[in-house]
Amino acid sequence: MDGSCDSDRPRPRDIDLDETQHISADRSGRPDTHPRTPLRRYSPCVYRALVMFPKSADAAEVDALIEGIASSFRASTGSQPITRNVDSLMGPGAKAGEAGWILEADFPSLEDAMSALHAEDFQAAKERTETLGSTIFLFEVREV
Repeated sequence: MDGSCDSDRPRPRDIDLDETQHISADRSGRPDTHPRTPLRRYSPCVYRALVMFPKSADAAEVDALIEGIASSFRASTGSQPITRNVDSLMGPGAKAGEAGWILEADFPSLEDAMSALHAEDFQAAKERTETLGSTIFLFEVREV
């Protein structure tokens, strides 16, 4: 097995847990449920679209593009969380880099990601995004 998440290969089911429960096991191995810690959704593999907008772009235009892209991705089947940076980017890469804004969108399969990226609604936003000098990536992610 190469670790990829081909849609043909059977995948473990996603685990959805109530956000108000935390499940752990005591020494006997019995589950112990606590109503205090929210749990996250675990998915064994995800395809991520990452859009990096240049610092030189107009903030209002980038905000409008991000909203348009997010709307298009939400309308496509299979779109999972869509996130963007809040405020300025931080860290060494932000100082040296040219990116000023980042948008991330997750998809459960490569087919879903490709459908979203080829959707008619996305094409106008993609064209304008690329005109600004933005970079669009698509890659598979998995927990390490």
